[in-house]
Amino acid sequence: MDTKNEGKVIQMAHALADKSLEPASAVQRIEMLEIIEKLAAHLVTESRLVNAAI
Repeated sequence: MDTKNEGKVIQMAHALADKSLEPASAVQRIEMLEIIEKLAAHLVTESRLVNAAI
């Protein structure tokens, strides 16, 4: 994972951690799920790139 992508993953993880510190309303839970979806999509993309490079 290059530095730019690492930064994106770290930012998303921090955003998720920040939201998880508060009691979650329905809107906050949806926002957390959206962040998780973005992280998952990013990790799938990285995995495909690694597999393609092998």
